Amino acid sequence: MDYKKLSPTLFVGAALFAAVGVSHYYGEEPITVQQKTAVITELDEQSLEELAKKDVVIFLYSKGCPACKQVEPAFRYTAEKYCEKVPFGQIDVSKYNNTLTKFNIPFHPSIVFIANGKQQEHTNSPPTEQELDEIIQMHYLMPQNINNTHHSQKL
Repeated sequence: MDYKKLSPTLFVGAALFAAVGVSHYYGEEPITVQQKTAVITELDEQSLEELAKKDVVIFLYSKGCPACKQVEPAFRYTAEKYCEKVPFGQIDVSKYNNTLTKFNIPFHPSIVFIANGKQQEHTNSPPTEQELDEIIQMHYLMPQNINNTHHSQKL
């Protein structure tokens, strides 16, 4: 058989059957991987300036940075988990190179945690999901912080 003459649709269909269709074939319910989608806003210097006056978690990255790609899954996981509690944003520091200086951060990737308009802390090394959970809990969800912050803010 000459596979070059086969329609690309056939390959897509086969891949879908392999990924999803098998569960329907055997009568199983398909597994939903993602219950909600995180809202992570791409920021520029102006929107960053406005958000830095509120509660926000900001991912400082640059495109093509291997370490940034390593941090991104934990950041996305955390954003999905807490997007209803605190807004999440990201800014490409290769486009806006004053950003690192603004937060007094020597390098990227980094995640900056701002509560009540003040930088609380930032990550210096790739954080785990558990470490990000602990930081979010401490700065945004602890009882002493709940009365002082506005968790319903959207970007």
